[in-house]
Amino acid sequence: MSALQGIISSQRARIPKIESIVELGYDAKAALLQSHDRASESDDHLARRYWSHVALGCLHRSRAVQEWAALKDGEQKDASFEEPVGALDLFILDDAPEGDIDDQIFRKLDEYVDAVRHAHPDIEDQSPRQKAITTAEYLISNNLVAIPEDREYHNIEHNFLGRALFSQGKNSLPIISVIIYCYVVRQLGLSAAPCGFPLHVHAVVYPPPGLDLDGNDPPSGTELPALYMDPFRSSNPVPVSSLHEQLNFLARHLTSTSTDHNAFLSASTPREITIRCARNIVNSLQQSTEPSSGRPIDLVSARYAALWALILLNSSITPLRPRQHLLMLMHLFVEKFPYDASLVEKYILPLIENPSVSDHRRTCLSVRKADMEAPERVKPRLCNPDTWLVKFRVGQVFRHRRYGYVAVVTGWDGTCDADEEWIRRMGVDRLDGGRGQAFYHAFVQEDKSMRYVAGENIELLPAHEVVPEAFPLEIGKWFKRWDDMDKVFVSNIRDEYPDD
Repeated sequence: MSALQGIISSQRARIPKIESIVELGYDAKAALLQSHDRASESDDHLARRYWSHVALGCLHRSRAVQEWAALKDGEQKDASFEEPVGALDLFILDDAPEGDIDDQIFRKLDEYVDAVRHAHPDIEDQSPRQKAITTAEYLISNNLVAIPEDREYHNIEHNFLGRALFSQGKNSLPIISVIIYCYVVRQLGLSAAPCGFPLHVHAVVYPPPGLDLDGNDPPSGTELPALYMDPFRSSNPVPVSSLHEQLNFLARHLTSTSTDHNAFLSASTPREITIRCARNIVNSLQQSTEPSSGRPIDLVSARYAALWALILLNSSITPLRPRQHLLMLMHLFVEKFPYDASLVEKYILPLIENPSVSDHRRTCLSVRKADMEAPERVKPRLCNPDTWLVKFRVGQVFRHRRYGYVAVVTGWDGTCDADEEWIRRMGVDRLDGGRGQAFYHAFVQEDKSMRYVAGENIELLPAHEVVPEAFPLEIGKWFKRWDDMDKVFVSNIRDEYPDD
């Protein structure tokens, strides 16, 4: 893939090259996955794996955003819940082989349907009520929904449909459990959807046309009764009287709860449920500290997913909360996801009312400008009087003398190039070498953070202590590979540091 090779070869104009890949749609996905998985066969495998990962993330996010934009533009009551909710998974999917909304999520859900039919060959002959109960019993008893008692309720992985379906634990919040349950009973001939009950989502189930819940012909002109199920807690139907009692209690104690019970007991739309899932992600990020049980979830990407869904699916971004979401999204865009420039320009900017839209448009322009002008400066060593104090080179691994973390040099300045506020806050002038010594940009092995380190605080790590495999995927942003002879990472930013 020539565009990918161009991204690896030069820091300049990476945004349009990634956009050219994304424009190919999912036709490009197989090539990106192959490049990622077979990167070890190349001499630039660190860079190739990283930039394949970046392009793949952009492709996944583009697919998710398109799903939400279509949902907002025109939504039918019987639209799929699985696709817009599963789109949240695309922000954290990375190179995982399973969990995509195009076919994998539905294939797994269909396996659940087949498993219920296999375990209960007579289920097609059961009444609608019994079908609803049998399905809940099967999903609960086989640990396909809900959360074990030893897991933290707000663990971030419990918020994602794909993770619930494909992870070993099969853990899911009530709203995800209900989405799984509703899909299965719909394939068994019932009508089912999540309903917007406060604090804990339930499923509302209806019999097929012409039948009541017990499979009998209903009296002419009677309204079909609804069956309420909570597959997160039990396979038994929830009495509607109990739901009314809970709503009355909430109305007395929570001023934000409406007294219109019908609004909470009716089927929700896919848009409403996706917004609720996004809010749950934000809530989990604030409350949970428990790590994921399987493949780690990037928390920044999870937050970014929630912000995109909340902004795109809400009707306006003028109230205070949506404006805060917008500011957080734009911050993450600039700092972490600059290659999403076209998504922000196409889907976010049109939603913003003047005059703030001009500020955000300038932000997009500045991101593109920086990309087209990268690297900002070229820093040769040879015949350069400004580098005589620069002792260390790009690619060397060191331990910080004071704080003990392990990092790799990704760049340098002949003297401290930070602003006066940072210099004062960090006490640079109290260092032995002060601001006049060389400072180094560094990528930290343990937490993937970037640091700006005074030369006097750098202690090169002995060769036998360097574990190149311990550095995370992001090491490929700057380096091609590890050179086991010279014990350094081989630079992939020679257009900026030509002599390192």
